[in-house]
Amino acid sequence: MTHEDLAEMLSISSQAVSRWETDAAMPDISLIAPLCSIFDISADELLGIDTANIEEKVHTICNEASSFSSRGYLDEACKILDDGLNRFPNHPKIIYELMYLSYMQYNACAERQRLDDAIVY
Repeated sequence: MTHEDLAEMLSISSQAVSRWETDAAMPDISLIAPLCSIFDISADELLGIDTANIEEKVHTICNEASSFSSRGYLDEACKILDDGLNRFPNHPKIIYELMYLSYMQYNACAERQRLDDAIVY
């Protein structure tokens, strides 16, 4: 496919396509869906996003946090997950793990309070 062919399909100039190819410019966001359709690829693939790599990194983050939380270091586990959420915003697995840790911290605080109450009596 030539620059002219692609430009005609997208109703843009062939110079614009040439600038994309040389990294002098990027396509307008409104062209992402048509480009994916033309090339029969996903938006992630078009934009060079490696979702498998992301999931592997998220899995590593969650495992690291779990290793700390299983030893009672809940604050450190939360910090690891917070950092992970900064790297991968709104990732459901990290959010779930943070919610679970919040629950664990709440229960840990409740248990400490019960122990304090027991000591007083």
